[in-house]
Amino acid sequence: MADAIIFDDGGSTRIKQLGHKLDDLLDNSKDFAPGPFNKLRISCVDEAGVAGPPTGGGGLFPITMVLNDTFKIFSGDHRLEGRIVDRTPGGTATDCQITVTGVNNIDPIIEARHSKGQRRYIVSNAPSIAKVEVNAQGPVQTFPIPAGTIYTVVILSKT
Repeated sequence: MADAIIFDDGGSTRIKQLGHKLDDLLDNSKDFAPGPFNKLRISCVDEAGVAGPPTGGGGLFPITMVLNDTFKIFSGDHRLEGRIVDRTPGGTATDCQITVTGVNNIDPIIEARHSKGQRRYIVSNAPSIAKVEVNAQGPVQTFPIPAGTIYTVVILSKT
């Protein structure tokens, strides 16, 4: 089973998949996380430590993701897009293509931190996550992050 991919905003927007290095994010702002993946969850924590869904997300999670479904994380002038892809000819593997882009002529600054066999990637000039858009099997769903949120996490996993 694939390790989940975690996108969060612990100061700056971060990306991590336990056990895997996504070093092409450093040079190309794009890499593939090995799957399979089919579930997306979003959780927000307020200053009292209470976790809950983003605005408009009550009862919707997890969201089932299939081939070519996408999600986009908005962090100021930066976008992190995940797309479910099949990189095996004729296969059914569902990896995640991760692309980091900037808008308004602001290029993302992507750094890596490594400790105890784990590597995380930080978009160091990106602020906290403001909203997430999910395009899965229907119209795009927009999930704004509620006021008072101090931590947001987006998790893409197998189950």
